[in-house]
Amino acid sequence: MGAHKPADPSKTRASKKSARHALVEAMESHGAECRRVSRILHDDVGPILGALGFQLDALRYDVPAVAERTLELQAILATGMERVRALSQQLSDSPVDRAGLRMALEQKIEKVQPGFPGRIAFAWRTEQRLNGAVALAFYDVAALALENAVEHSGASRIKVTISGKRRAILEIRDNGRGFTVSAGSRAGLGILRMQAAARRIGATFLVESVAGRSTIVTLLYAPTSTAR
Repeated sequence: MGAHKPADPSKTRASKKSARHALVEAMESHGAECRRVSRILHDDVGPILGALGFQLDALRYDVPAVAERTLELQAILATGMERVRALSQQLSDSPVDRAGLRMALEQKIEKVQPGFPGRIAFAWRTEQRLNGAVALAFYDVAALALENAVEHSGASRIKVTISGKRRAILEIRDNGRGFTVSAGSRAGLGILRMQAAARRIGATFLVESVAGRSTIVTLLYAPTSTAR
């Protein structure tokens, strides 16, 4: 019986890296499909059911003999429409859709602040309208960077800033312990997910960190970029 051959460390690292990327791709695909179905329910199914309700209302007045039965049908339809709305919101599961990017970020900061011993500041310095896929990508990057900073940075200050005129710039800066960033260093799941969010809208994603001093996460988006 031959001796056991030790695993090749480089192959093990490559396998783990491949698994992380596959996980991020699966999460992105799942999120995109949920958003697609949510848009169909909101933009197509909802209006069709609403139009049907108007027709039933007109029928109730035009044909008094069926008024009582029409009211019953309208009640059933109203229940169906409410369930469609609830399912659409559940599938999108994004505070950006409900409140807009600025308020969603303010709510996220309020949510994580109690678990952070320092101060989290927020500055909105742009007049650009960030909506749809762009707003969602900005929120995803900010939320992930905030969570990373709160849990791992050891910082006493975190600042989230959105600025820019010709392009929109998101920056999450902390004064924590930082880490070494190099071409060969292994990206964690959080950074991989931020990179994936940036790719969705064709934005540039940067991480600058100085060990023992600070970390800056930046997302740069030009309006001419193509969201995917």
